[in-house]
This record gives sequence, C-alpha cells and structure tokens, in this order.
Amino acid sequence: MKQSPKYKSVKSGVLSQLKSPDPRRHSWKSSSENDSTPSKPVVSEMTISFINSFRATEQDLSAASSKISRSNDSDIADESSAAVVSDIESVQFPHLNFDFLKPDNIRDADGRLRSHPDYCPRTLFVPEAFMKKQTPGTTL
Repeated sequence: MKQSPKYKSVKSGVLSQLKSPDPRRHSWKSSSENDSTPSKPVVSEMTISFINSFRATEQDLSAASSKISRSNDSDIADESSAAVVSDIESVQFPHLNFDFLKPDNIRDADGRLRSHPDYCPRTLFVPEAFMKKQTPGTTL
C-alpha cells in the first residue's frame, strides 16, 4: 500500500524542514530512525488547554436544554390559541378573487390566451394596475 506524502515517516527532520522554513517551529517525535510508522507532532499543554476551552461542560448542556424546553412550551401555547379551520372549503383565499387568475382569463406574459397557438404556459400575465397596488412586503 503506497502512502501519500502527507503521511510518510519523517527521517532526519527532512519533512518538517520542507513544510516550514524554520524547523524549530515544530517538534517531532520519532521512535527510531528506521521506523516506518508516521511520526506524530508533540502537542503542548497550552494547545490542549485551548482546545478544551471550546468543549461543552455539563453546566452548558443543562442550560441549553432548559432553554430549549422553555421555547417549546411557548410554541405549544401559540399553536393552541390559533384558530382551527375544520372545513377548508369554507375558507376564502384572496388569490381566488383576482380576475387575471381565473381559468378563463389566464394569459401568458405576452397577453395571449390559452387558446392562442403561441401561448406559453411557463409565464403569467400580471396587469400593471395590480402591480401598482402592491407594496414591497406583499407577496403573490
């Protein structure tokens, strides 16, 4: 099995010199000069302390779970207070009142009816008067 250059064993510090111009920057351990296993860098206590500072503690986990449970409780209250519509057919949606969206009046972007031979079903004509009534927060 051929090893990639990244994992070749370090012999006489050659690889560390290639990776950094200053060989004193990295300290490498090697069990022997002829060892074929990859060498591992020495990790300082400062590095370990720095990495451990990002780990979650039991206190962090308990605080996070209490925040989650409280947010879920408020969501349940909001859902229960919402009006429930049992019969969907009794609801009147605003888009059903627009004349240009009624099946007989639907046109493509060039104003052609469905019966026209060049009608494009991928586009929709929206009247200029309707567009002028819209506000930036209104969605179609």
